[in-house]
Amino acid sequence: MSATTLGTLVTYNPWTIGPTTVLDDIAARFAELRIHHVPVVDPQRQIIGIVAETDLLRARQTNRMVLVGSSGSDTGEAPRVFARDVMTRDVVSIPTTANVRDALALLLKRHIHMLPVVDAGRLVGVVSSRDFLREFSYGEMPGSCEPVSSLLTATPPEAISPDATPDEALLAM
Repeated sequence: MSATTLGTLVTYNPWTIGPTTVLDDIAARFAELRIHHVPVVDPQRQIIGIVAETDLLRARQTNRMVLVGSSGSDTGEAPRVFARDVMTRDVVSIPTTANVRDALALLLKRHIHMLPVVDAGRLVGVVSSRDFLREFSYGEMPGSCEPVSSLLTATPPEAISPDATPDEALLAM
């Protein structure tokens, strides 16, 4: 793969949220925009976290358990949960000057599906595993005919039980 810059892979000016965005609103936008991750930013567009679809699933599982195990006056409603309550705070990002190989290697090494693209610490865009899949499928991206195994450093995950629920399977991924 050549040292092509990220340019065309980046989704510039992506949808972002603040730390007090309610998870129900995030889930609705995920479905509407057909995305699976959203950067959480402060007013200066500094990245303070990432909320992924798996974070929403975990929060729903936790809230379901809280409702089932609660005692006393149970209203049957889940407590309001905000982005700040579930976001991943250890965010890996990549500068706008990075090349395609570095971005793909970082996605594979960290087992993540989205990288914020930053310039001077401010979010300018995102690049995702889907962006790479789309470009590789066209066969026009430099290196699209090279084996991905050259970038893999980890062993494949173990198989899950056939009795696992879909939510458990998604969380395992």
